[in-house]
Amino acid sequence: MSPGKHTKARLLHERYIIGTDRKAAVKIERVLVSRFSKVTMNTLQEHWSDFQHDRIYLSTIALKHMFDSRAAQEYDMILEHLEILIEKPDALYENLEDKRGKLLIMKTINIVTFEGEKVEEWLVCSLDTKNEELDMVTAFRFTEERKKKNYLKKYKLLWSWEGDGPPS
Repeated sequence: MSPGKHTKARLLHERYIIGTDRKAAVKIERVLVSRFSKVTMNTLQEHWSDFQHDRIYLSTIALKHMFDSRAAQEYDMILEHLEILIEKPDALYENLEDKRGKLLIMKTINIVTFEGEKVEEWLVCSLDTKNEELDMVTAFRFTEERKKKNYLKKYKLLWSWEGDGPPS
């Protein structure tokens, strides 16, 4: 996806979030961002046989939370890559009991810095089952593999591309 492309998340941001004060109330809206692929759904159903939620929604509340709490570069990365994260995740994790959300999804994003250096960053998104649908709770990135591994080691890995191939 090219920088500045008008993804569904970016359009929601431009319509309801841009220009708002920190912690300001926003109009409550919700959009379908994307859907899990059939292979991702099959993998999730191997772990939770009753899992039927393939549509992922983003609310202005979740988007405003990220807008207020993330650095501008991180927030922009989330807006730009959210759809590909959902459609083609690199790993699926079961969320911790004390965290909001049932599922964490992770995607490696290859970034080219302003200096032309190629680096890897990791985008993580938490999803919550609500009203028989999946809502995005939050998203964040890791810029260091060590921090990503340290954070994710306490989560149960459900599936990963590493050594496993695509979900079957």
